Amino acid sequence: MLYRRERTFSPLIAALLALVVGLALGFWLGRVSSPPATLSRLLEPERSAVNEAASLLEIAGLEYARALGGSPQSREATRKDLELAQLKLAGATGLASLYPKPYAEAKKALRGLESGFRQSMALEEFKTSLGSAQAALRALAP
Repeated sequence: MLYRRERTFSPLIAALLALVVGLALGFWLGRVSSPPATLSRLLEPERSAVNEAASLLEIAGLEYARALGGSPQSREATRKDLELAQLKLAGATGLASLYPKPYAEAKKALRGLESGFRQSMALEEFKTSLGSAQAALRALAP
């Protein structure tokens, strides 16, 4: 007599199916519940870096005054602060793409400040250039 054997899912197939469904559901829930990516949110790290560069310039101004007084440590600290500010600005490539003119102005101001540092410009002149560079950086990353 012919009989049919009833087929059942093997436990392994059931587990794999449950895993695939669970992963798909988890992915979907994660995408639905996450806040939308906005340009402002994507540029936040770059804005933060540019604001840090502006803060570094404040420290550079204090160190430069001591450097003019003859302190080699302050001269080196000023040089490092100016260099780090330029590196932080260089890392803001997204801001450079979106705001090319303010970015170019900030870069030019930092280069001018570094040039003045190398030429040992007068303290008042340095502070004026410093203020211009800080304003350019803050305009780039409000």
